[in-house]
Amino acid sequence: MLARLFLLIIALVFIVGIFDIPFWPSTKWGFIDKEGKLVIPATFDRVRGIGEGSLSYTYLTQKSFHEGLAAIAMGKQWGFADKKGNIVIDPQYDTVGDFSEGLACVQSHDKCGFVDHSGNLIIQKDFNPHWLHCGFMYFQDGLCAVELANGSMGYINKSGAYAVTPSFYCAWPFSEGRAIVFPAKFNHNTLIDTRGMTVFEPENSELSGRCSEGLLRVSRRNLHDQSAQENWYVDRNGKKVTQEFVGAAQDFSEGLAAITLSPDKFGYIDKKGKVIIQPAFDKAGDFHEGLAAVGIEGKIEKHHYKWGYIDKTGAWIIPPKYDAAEAFSEGRAAVRIDQSYSSKQGYIDKTGNMVIPAKYALAFPFSEGLAAVKI
Repeated sequence: MLARLFLLIIALVFIVGIFDIPFWPSTKWGFIDKEGKLVIPATFDRVRGIGEGSLSYTYLTQKSFHEGLAAIAMGKQWGFADKKGNIVIDPQYDTVGDFSEGLACVQSHDKCGFVDHSGNLIIQKDFNPHWLHCGFMYFQDGLCAVELANGSMGYINKSGAYAVTPSFYCAWPFSEGRAIVFPAKFNHNTLIDTRGMTVFEPENSELSGRCSEGLLRVSRRNLHDQSAQENWYVDRNGKKVTQEFVGAAQDFSEGLAAITLSPDKFGYIDKKGKVIIQPAFDKAGDFHEGLAAVGIEGKIEKHHYKWGYIDKTGAWIIPPKYDAAEAFSEGRAAVRIDQSYSSKQGYIDKTGNMVIPAKYALAFPFSEGLAAVKI
């Protein structure tokens, strides 16, 4: 009986794959304004944002609209729409990135290049799309990390010329004039400037995250406990600005960074390493618009967290009552009430009022006055 059930499941998966039949009921994406009005009808099959078309660890905040355009998909092809819902660049690409500094990365087949706001191909499709799939192919500080067919990486400028010669095994996006690169496989990483010159090369440690508000994380394994990780922060020239501490650490946002200050509990430090918010949280997000989403683990149901929002003193502004809570953006934050299959997302304001009812399967952050929602 079990064997037959297993074969039936395998056959079902095969049929779904061959005929491209969706597992779930058909849903579409549209865009709402801050009052919850659907201003762009739900006609798109996919949009870019958290969980769609990019990875959650991308350096750019994953919002749908960038420079007046949003990446949208009709069927399996991607294009761009404006804030009135007009298709500006026809869906014709296998994958796309967001617009940044006037250009967006687009992929056709196994190569990618860059288009402008009108869809004109400005930089030819000569690059490996792997970094695009990771959400890292965008221009910042006038440069974009690219990967060649042979796997080497470097940086191009907005004319497509190499500003930093492709000589790295791995190259991360620039942020605040600095980028982390790996000169060779299994080698320690290095911090470079926009000329490709080495600024800082840590000894027996690794740079982590990105340059954020002038600081970067450095980490290494604890000499006495290899399962423990030590972290500290340096400035954009590699000068140490905080002492080492054992535990997790995040990038700075609005002057504070979340770190684990006691076993499995998060608190927040300032840029001098001073503890500003004592460790009391099981999960901790970055500060946005003066508030940070933090989670408390259930006493009975382990690994189940209730989320709320604190201010920069650590005081609860919105108590922990949500099963999911995103960062605030333009005065709104998407939240989910519970984890049930039928649970929907809505938006709260900074006082905790549900200003847009929880009726969406998925809800993305607001950007340029609009938010993508799955209906």
